[in-house]
Order: sequence, then structure tokens, then C-alpha cells
Amino acid sequence: MTEVGPHPIREEKGIGQLSDSVLAQKPAGVACAGVIQGYGGQVVIDGLTLSAVPGPLWLLGPNGAGKTTLLRTLCAIMPPRAGRLHVLGNEVHSESSARRARASIGFLPQEPPARSSFTVTEFVRYALWLRAGARGGAKPAVTRAIEAVGLENEARTPMRRLSGGMLQRAGLAGAIVGDPPIVVLDEPTAGLDPAQRLGFRSVLRDRSSSTVIVSTHLVEDVRAVGGRVVVLAGGRVVFDGSPEDVEQIADPASPGDSPFERGYMALLKQADIA
Repeated sequence: MTEVGPHPIREEKGIGQLSDSVLAQKPAGVACAGVIQGYGGQVVIDGLTLSAVPGPLWLLGPNGAGKTTLLRTLCAIMPPRAGRLHVLGNEVHSESSARRARASIGFLPQEPPARSSFTVTEFVRYALWLRAGARGGAKPAVTRAIEAVGLENEARTPMRRLSGGMLQRAGLAGAIVGDPPIVVLDEPTAGLDPAQRLGFRSVLRDRSSSTVIVSTHLVEDVRAVGGRVVVLAGGRVVFDGSPEDVEQIADPASPGDSPFERGYMALLKQADIA
């Protein structure tokens, strides 16, 4: 039994062989096999296996499907209760290995950044320091990240004075600063207006060499950017494919204003969620 933070990782029967085949896939930014995760006596993720490679991976699912719990697990913030987790080919099996994994991951949580006296520049620089530590080249990296999210005119503005949309974009800059090999975004377009969402899509397209995992309810962004779609329901993967694959499942009788929306709703219906 190996301790990772407050929770042990248990090797279950049959997990080892499954893990070896999934975790050996290259190039995988993040991979997990047989992961069980939850809170107290509640199991939220039950035996989930997933591998994410460079490019966008969209995580869809209804509220309560376990998306945020899965993202926090993949980011090595919540150690799995059972199963195996690899980040950039290295197994996360201890608190020290979890810290090393987190240094490679830019994470935007669902909650917006705190309103503080930090300026936008100071906040983004601090986000880089938390992940990668002090290093040369920090200033240009911070500037590039702020410009990528369109906040260059607010670089010296205190975080407490930003609007909700600007605050969310500052958080996005903190996640992408320094071009980490893995970027994990939980509901990143919350509070963004249509023009800002277009900018967000551009940010994703510019990170094709990174493994980017995005949890969202806004399927329009998925269809516009493309990539891989994983649908989560009841703590398990019920679909893994392309946006075009989702549209092929579309039922004309399903609710939705586009083939993608109708396909997504059909998937939830098949999973007895809708």
C-alpha cells in the first residue's frame, strides 16, 4: 500500500494488467487506470480508466457526473483512493511525486481567482512561481500569458478591481503561463461574453502541443475548436470519440439546436441521465 497525501492507493485485482496497457500508451500527458475517488463514504469516480495525449480533450457531463473530482485527481491534487495515475509517464505514488506532477500542470479551478491586492501581473507571476518556482525568463512568460488572454491593458490593475470576466481570464493566464505541458481547465468560459469566448478558443488552438483537458457545459466551444470528446456520467466514461462521432449519434427526436447538442443529449439518454 502506497500513501499519497491523506488517502492510500490500493492495488485491486485485475487493475495491474489493465493499468500497464493503458499507462504504456505514448505520448500520454496524463493517464489513469482503475481509479476510484470520492468523499467520505461517497464514491464519485468508480474504476475509471482514461489516457489524455497532446491536443484538446473536452470533458462533458451533467452536474454531479464527477467532472471536477476527476480533474482534481488528474492534477494530483486529490490522490486516488484506488488505481494508478501517471503524469508525463511518471507514476504518482507519493506526496513528493505528486508535487513533481503538479509542477507540469497549469490548472484553472471552477472557482474564480480571489479578489486581492495583487495586480494581474503579480497574480500570474505568482501562479508561475507556485507551479515551477523562480526561474529565468519569468517576465516574458508572464507578459505572453497576459497578452494571450487579452488583459495587457489591465496588467497593473489590482485583481479586486476586475470584472468577473476579467477575473476568469486572469485565472486562465495563470494556468497557461510558462507553457506547461499539461493544462487542465474546469469551466473556463464561465462569466465570459461571446467575444471573450472567441478569444478563449484561440488560446486553446495555440496550445496544440500541450495536453489540454477542459470541462465545460458549453458544447458550442467543443464543436468550434474540435478535438476529443469524453462524456462522463455517474462517475464513468460513457463515450469517448470525436465531435463528428457525437453528431452521428444524434436522434432527431432528442432536444437540442444542433446535431452536436442532439447527439450529446442522446448519449445522456442512453446512460439514463437525461
